[in-house]
Amino acid sequence: MKAIIYTRVSTTGQVNDGGSLASQERICREYAHHNGYEVDKVFIEKGESATTTKRHELQNMMRYCTSAKRGINAVIVYKLDRMARSSPDYTKLKEYFSGCGVRIVSATEPFGDNPVGHYLEGSLALNAQLENEIRAERCRGGMVSGAEDGRWMWVAPLGYENARVNGKKNLVPEDNPLRIALIKESWELIDSGYSVTEAWRTVVRKGLTGKSGKPISFQAFSKMLRKKIYMGVIETKLTEELISSDTIEPLIDKEMWWRVYNRLEGQKDNPSKYCMVNPDFPLRGLLMCSEGHKMTGSSSRGSSGKYYRKYHCKCRGKGKYYDAMKVERDFRDYADTLSYNPSFAKALAEAVRLNLDEEQALDCKRRKQLEKELQDLDEYSLDVMYKNHRGVISDAYMQKVLEENDRKALTIKAELSDLSDTILVTEQVLDFGIEVLSHIGDTLDSLDDINIRREFQNWLFPELVTFYGEKFGTSRLPRCLCINREENAPDSQVVEARRIELRSILNRP
Repeated sequence: MKAIIYTRVSTTGQVNDGGSLASQERICREYAHHNGYEVDKVFIEKGESATTTKRHELQNMMRYCTSAKRGINAVIVYKLDRMARSSPDYTKLKEYFSGCGVRIVSATEPFGDNPVGHYLEGSLALNAQLENEIRAERCRGGMVSGAEDGRWMWVAPLGYENARVNGKKNLVPEDNPLRIALIKESWELIDSGYSVTEAWRTVVRKGLTGKSGKPISFQAFSKMLRKKIYMGVIETKLTEELISSDTIEPLIDKEMWWRVYNRLEGQKDNPSKYCMVNPDFPLRGLLMCSEGHKMTGSSSRGSSGKYYRKYHCKCRGKGKYYDAMKVERDFRDYADTLSYNPSFAKALAEAVRLNLDEEQALDCKRRKQLEKELQDLDEYSLDVMYKNHRGVISDAYMQKVLEENDRKALTIKAELSDLSDTILVTEQVLDFGIEVLSHIGDTLDSLDDINIRREFQNWLFPELVTFYGEKFGTSRLPRCLCINREENAPDSQVVEARRIELRSILNRP
């Protein structure tokens, strides 16, 4: 009879030592000799865990056994746990080899090809799984304890190295000043306005490499920017809270780390240093030239070295530049010509209430959808655990599904918490809104947040503002506003009602 031998160790230390692999092969060969097997080939798995069947040499051995020409009768292992440490995985492997006419035999765990032998074989596979789960639980407990103490228990990220601090496993910055400096510069570049792509190219050009010594990839660079360990904070699935470490030296200031993180999460498209929303040019994107093209803004340096802000259009052959300070001053005067019509107060209050009713109805509908999704996730998780209990699916697959369901549930719960509560429209709120609309120029000047100002300007002028060099005009205003001065009067002040129809109240020219 012909047999093949399969040996495995799970750590690189055992591979370097060589004793375990050699000992397994020697014992398996002795078993083959005493039981009439001719050893055809030896498959040696170096540094691979038995928690998965996606092992290089195991896959090669499975393909090797499919050829009928080879005539393999048995796979000899030192112990069954060399083949698998999960009972479902072992069952699948046994079925696969049985289909090829190959038996799995253990050199140190005798069991026969009979009912009692099959029972012993199954018990040995279960014992291997039990030992593995106990070991994993102990390891997890140690990792949780270490993380709660503020120690890093995993492979060191780029810029750090695993070491012993006060006799315990932890991290220290690696002895590579160039890499440390470039890692710090990565955050500084993005914080100063660079996109992720620009920052990555800059630090790679200056020599930032991964642990392999090759230039760091964009994917690895992007992931690095999101790792909280660089500001001395441990984030892990083993604990529910972030843990601030007193023993790990941070490479990045916390405030800078969060600024960069918030920018990365809020600007997925990695915008360039040019920014449409620029507080130096609050009218950028609002003004149009007489040809109907949007005007932009830029700064230029004069001969004295002073910078001058200008608004300009890009009409070919007709482009003109206008002093930004004068344009903004004239625009403020133009905004002051807008006045609120008090006769619309009742209609405005009704419109606000109707809009809020609609928002609340949408929130209620969405809340029910999210609650149903949460219920479905719970039922799915229970079904997966039941199938695992029956042995239909493996522990690893069950754990993967449950973790994914937990992530989805957290996202749903976060959206539920963000749904707006009922808002009461009081007379004070309406009075404040009317006061704002009665002094629009002052209101614009008081808005320090450029994003809020732009939103307010977009509401005031939904079809933008045309700038004729000296005067402003617009074809559309909110219906509750009108222009007083005839010289700046737009062609039309009629505004269609948005989102809701109040024709019975607002049916006026």
